[in-house]
Amino acid sequence: MFTPPPTHIQVINFIVFFHIVIIQAILDGEQEVRDWLDYGAVSLSKALELIRPQSNIEWHPVSTIVNSTKNNTEQCVKPVDLK
Repeated sequence: MFTPPPTHIQVINFIVFFHIVIIQAILDGEQEVRDWLDYGAVSLSKALELIRPQSNIEWHPVSTIVNSTKNNTEQCVKPVDLK
């Protein structure tokens, strides 16, 4: 049976859906974790407020050794120079 290729709109909708589903929530503290997990008692708007950008996170490039679950050393979090 012939299946037509997806339209651009279908592809874009899939990409948007996929991105939204896998976005990570960065929570600050045990209370925020409890609130995030208690979906029965916490409203959607309150839960969405919890996933705001955090100022206490440091971002830096790391080695490609993080790509393997076999590696569990300090080298995985050590900053590297991309030059």
